[in-house]
Amino acid sequence: MQSTKEYILKFGCPAAFYVDKDSIYRVNRSQNIEEQLNGEEPITQFTRAMNELGIEVICANSPQAKGRVERSFKTHQDRLVKENQLRGIKSIEEGNKYLPDYYACHNKRFSVKPQNEDDMHIPILKNSNLDAILSIQTKRSINKDYTVQFKGRILQLRDIQQHNVLTRNKVIIENRLDGSVHVRYKDVYLNYEDITDKQPVKQFEDKVKIMNRKQVVNIPSLKHPWRAWNNKTDSKDRKF
Repeated sequence: MQSTKEYILKFGCPAAFYVDKDSIYRVNRSQNIEEQLNGEEPITQFTRAMNELGIEVICANSPQAKGRVERSFKTHQDRLVKENQLRGIKSIEEGNKYLPDYYACHNKRFSVKPQNEDDMHIPILKNSNLDAILSIQTKRSINKDYTVQFKGRILQLRDIQQHNVLTRNKVIIENRLDGSVHVRYKDVYLNYEDITDKQPVKQFEDKVKIMNRKQVVNIPSLKHPWRAWNNKTDSKDRKF
């Protein structure tokens, strides 16, 4: 997602991405019950994001279909490793700093002008929230106490919201590239507080109180009406 974001910000949205059948681009399973009821096809997070941007994802049926890309990868793997060794590059940070110079030198030597130089990239729309689109989105339901659980975290919805929400409403959890988490209901983002560190402590204290509480057993006296009634053996003498 991060590399795709950098590409789109630099060049714009392409008409399509020609990719293989990796699990990043294609779901290799059948529809579940919820997807069958809604008439939806299972898609990955990457394909969902590209659909929102209007970019087609084309999966190649064989490695030979992407011959130019595969040969390019082989060329870079052979040359880039040697260039890094010659320059004494030993870390990822140093390698990333060298990449722009490497690509400039490589393209100057091996690039070939295309027959059609028209740029088919489309600028991203101004009203498109790229950070939200390129996030990992997960559906969750609002609990009865107006909390939402997400990856072991407990998100408490605040009392004041821009949109009325009810329990059992479905919300979208956006886990963005910068690590932030946003809760969205339809097109409105909800205010929440992360109470993950607070909730377990309260539950633990309540459990300790219950365990330490002495149980009081109330034993009725011998003259208690319940005992007098229970000791009668003749059902005819019982008064209801």
